[in-house]
Amino acid sequence: MDDTFQFRNRTETELKSRQRGLEEFAEVLERLGARYFLADGALLGAVRNGDFIPWDDDVGIWMKAEDFRILVTAITAEIESSGFHVTQGHRRNPKLNIYMYGEKFELESWRRRGTWRVRWGLKIPAHLLDNPGQIQLRGRFYPCPNPHEEFLEHRYGEDWKTPIVGRGTHAVKSKLSGLC
Repeated sequence: MDDTFQFRNRTETELKSRQRGLEEFAEVLERLGARYFLADGALLGAVRNGDFIPWDDDVGIWMKAEDFRILVTAITAEIESSGFHVTQGHRRNPKLNIYMYGEKFELESWRRRGTWRVRWGLKIPAHLLDNPGQIQLRGRFYPCPNPHEEFLEHRYGEDWKTPIVGRGTHAVKSKLSGLC
């Protein structure tokens, strides 16, 4: 389980493994009634490219902290019994790192602070997670922040539609950063 960034283009075989893992993980979350959101580079790729970003190294999935706290034990047990390997993130900003088919899926917990959702010095307007939208990725619909264009601008800046090949999807400065 290598947790380092790997900025290289994934093959179609690897992207199919990513798709399979995401579909299986989403099915587990939905079976448990978890309210989750496709986020970060996975959402950026779905909106901008209509597919995964080949050089992105993981799949970002978010949950509201209040939902995450209630379901984290059940999610962990269910995904481990489905063959996924799970490691826990830091206690202060809980997350699960989930590995399957050679791919990494990050389930992050975002806590409410006033009109914001925050995590490790990052923030987004809370309303973006209040009424999920939907995005299609490789023939399946996933819940996502709404409106997703506003989310992507906060996450990646005004020029989010322009790919930055080789720097990864997480390297762009944005309005998301800030002290929380």
